[in-house]
Amino acid sequence: MQDKQDYFEANLDGLRAALCREPRGHRNMLGAIITAPVNDDSLIGVLFTSPDGYFDMCGDSSFSLGAYLVDSGVVQFEDGEQTRKVLVDTVAGQIFLELTSRDSELESVAIGNVPSRYLGTAEIKVDGFGPVTADLGYGGLVYAFVPAKTFGINSLQFTEISGDEQRRVIEAGTAFLAAAKRTDTVNPIELVVLTEETDDPAVSRVSNFYAPGTMGRTPSGTGLSARLAVEHGKGRLEVGQSFSQESALGLQFHGVIDDVVTGEEGELAVIPRLTAKSYLMGISQIVFKEDDVFKDGFSIHG
Repeated sequence: MQDKQDYFEANLDGLRAALCREPRGHRNMLGAIITAPVNDDSLIGVLFTSPDGYFDMCGDSSFSLGAYLVDSGVVQFEDGEQTRKVLVDTVAGQIFLELTSRDSELESVAIGNVPSRYLGTAEIKVDGFGPVTADLGYGGLVYAFVPAKTFGINSLQFTEISGDEQRRVIEAGTAFLAAAKRTDTVNPIELVVLTEETDDPAVSRVSNFYAPGTMGRTPSGTGLSARLAVEHGKGRLEVGQSFSQESALGLQFHGVIDDVVTGEEGELAVIPRLTAKSYLMGISQIVFKEDDVFKDGFSIHG
């Protein structure tokens, strides 16, 4: 799958840019490019795209992929069948999608993600805020987690806070991301997450950032996988226990640790299972004109 991504980037990257960036996309647009699989037991392969490049794994797009497979008819349920499980190849490794239907409608998608690990902590010097201590975790991508209150932010609930408070969240997350990417760690940090405790100890509200001025609208599937690994690594979550993340818009991804495995070098990793519901929202036809000055799209941050 890495070879497929390398080929796509070298020969077809303009298609990624045109579809994910403005004016056809937007700064938070994610994509999934479907390929032939590389494992004999996988249904498909998939390359995950964004306005800024590629992700080895993406939970958001995997949930959406599940909805696409069912609503497009690629995966069909037989009479009386309610659950189908398909294997999918990603750059990060093979995952599974468990698709559950009711009355011929997709009810939920579960992702069996790649082994996820707690990577310890790191001190990150954030401009304007000083040094902060972050928990690091891998869930297909490497994340750094810090409580929002560390940056003087009391709420990440965008449906309840003012426009000025929302901008403070975006500014803090952007500064945190820039500092994290400058920080020398064994596993380079790819995304950062601001966290907030809720009334339910099994639910954490989050804001995740992967590019300047860009906050995820969902709770992040790879982020939740990394968080499950962090919580297990710190002795706060066991196999079979549930833990959910909630986005600034109130959307929730539900997670559970299915198992704990040992890697080739003796490191422990958790096997996350994530569940959410996804919808097919439309079918688009994209047009390209050779003399269009924005044929390859554009990005504006800020």
